[in-house]
Amino acid sequence: EFTARAFLLGKMDLTQAQAVRELIDAQNDAQIEAAMAMLEGKLHRRLNESYTKLAELVSLLEANIDFSEEEIEFITLDQLIPGLDELSSMIEGILNEAIDSRTITSLPRVFLVGSANAGKSTLMNTLTGLDRAICSPLPGTTRDILTAVWALQDREVLLCDTAGLLEQPADRITREAIDRTESFLALSDWVIFVVDAAQPIEEQLRLFDSLDVKEERTLVAVNKIDLIGSHALGSVISAIERRFDKKRIYTLSGRTGEGLTVLTDAVFANLAEISVITADGQIALDLRGRAALEDVLVSLKQARTDAQTLKESSGFLGLEIVAVSLQEGLRSLGALLGKDVTENVLENIFGRFCIGK
Repeated sequence: EFTARAFLLGKMDLTQAQAVRELIDAQNDAQIEAAMAMLEGKLHRRLNESYTKLAELVSLLEANIDFSEEEIEFITLDQLIPGLDELSSMIEGILNEAIDSRTITSLPRVFLVGSANAGKSTLMNTLTGLDRAICSPLPGTTRDILTAVWALQDREVLLCDTAGLLEQPADRITREAIDRTESFLALSDWVIFVVDAAQPIEEQLRLFDSLDVKEERTLVAVNKIDLIGSHALGSVISAIERRFDKKRIYTLSGRTGEGLTVLTDAVFANLAEISVITADGQIALDLRGRAALEDVLVSLKQARTDAQTLKESSGFLGLEIVAVSLQEGLRSLGALLGKDVTENVLENIFGRFCIGK
């Protein structure tokens, strides 16, 4: 409520309001650091500078159009084009320097993947000591990516439980959950492929092969060994060894805890070489922010192309085309800052110029 009031009263922009939310949701020091940098206005200052320059160009261009009959030229194409180039460089600079907010973590990320009902959620709860994931015999219980800190002595990792893989998802929501799993796997440092030892193995291996996962960063956890006999387990292991190096295969039971110590030691031993990614004072952009800035850049480049065409044709007819592209860019940039584009442009026009009949 207080953040909303601060935004509505103009005490902070949308990037800073978003930073408050990210600060509340932060799970580690790196995320806190990134949220504080945004809250203190590091991104706001650069976006606001770009917005002010772009609003000024739009104002001058609109003035040319509105008062064309007065033969007053507030900005020439020779002045406009360098201004657009400067703005494009500013936006490109932010995009190039900013890091993906999804990657900011001081903890390595380990993903649990496997077929539906393989026991991933039970395994996650047992490993972390938390009831973070809902456990159910129904396939597809986990729909979102669930995370929890998994600790061993003085080391920690972020353990991520994913939606169970299905060859034929029953509904659109389940399909979207599986698609989300596939997209987020790109952020994984290591993957634990959870195999249900009590179910057919070939189908589970086929589902795993459909994922874009680095095999050298994968461990296989053969789960539910408490539900089958030693002979059946031997057959399961033999089938998996035809696909994976036997040194990467671990047998366990997420329900009883058997074999978990060996798996835990293996995971943390493999993670020892992974470097930590932190914000380190950099600007962090989420998907919405990056998409908006990319839209701004497209609009600026289109306006620059149109302005260059007009210049080469030695005419000012068609300035409206340039203005449309700049307005689109201003709207995209304003959306990030929470500004009313139309109101700001009008204020800029009538605040900067005093024109009367």
